[in-house]
Amino acid sequence: MSNDSASASAAATAGGEYEFQASEEGVVRDLAGTMRMASMAAMLLGLLSLGVGGLRLWGGHILGGIEGLGTALVAILASMWVRTAAKSFQLVVDTKGNDMKNTLSAMTVLRRMFMLGVVACVALIALLIGGNVSGFMVHRSHQQPAAAAAPAAN
Repeated sequence: MSNDSASASAAATAGGEYEFQASEEGVVRDLAGTMRMASMAAMLLGLLSLGVGGLRLWGGHILGGIEGLGTALVAILASMWVRTAAKSFQLVVDTKGNDMKNTLSAMTVLRRMFMLGVVACVALIALLIGGNVSGFMVHRSHQQPAAAAAPAAN
């Protein structure tokens, strides 16, 4: 029997559920820890953006306030979903017999988070294009034609 088939047979539990080996669990443990740190960083970004967005709204800067609150929403949601996925990955390490279930649970949550990223990117692209087009149109409407700017010579 080769090493690969020995590892594969040793990795299956009595119920046929795949069980990660110790070296694989080390990778999953490190991933869960890194994801917890990323979750905390995203939550901090979200809370700071919430505060800045609120202050901008209070100061009358509507677009800046909406930008800050939008950033806060995305960062806080991403933080919660990354933390949930990290817990599922940690369960892979901490429990026996549920590695595939916990891995799939984490991947489901990560899929939601990445879809949020796609939606946020599309929204930001639309705002960037819309803001630049409207800014260009406002700028052009305030320019006077050269002939109208010069006094008529009589």
